[in-house]
Amino acid sequence: MPIHQRFNSSAEVMTRANGRIHGIEAIERCLTLGLPTDSLVFFPVDFDALGETIHGPVADYFQGVADAFEIRGSTSGSS
Repeated sequence: MPIHQRFNSSAEVMTRANGRIHGIEAIERCLTLGLPTDSLVFFPVDFDALGETIHGPVADYFQGVADAFEIRGSTSGSS
């Protein structure tokens, strides 16, 4: 089960830009490791996010992760 986590320990680092960077890193690492292109990758939030933090920074972060997967075409394994 692939887990990708870098500096997700506070709301301040949960940005769309960081999500995009982390998403691209995860895709590249999965490809390097030879994981199937349809592998499920987990992106943890390593702090107690509540209320507006979930609907703000955390949601923004995961939108960035989604952007990376769209940009990189990870469902087909292409770059």
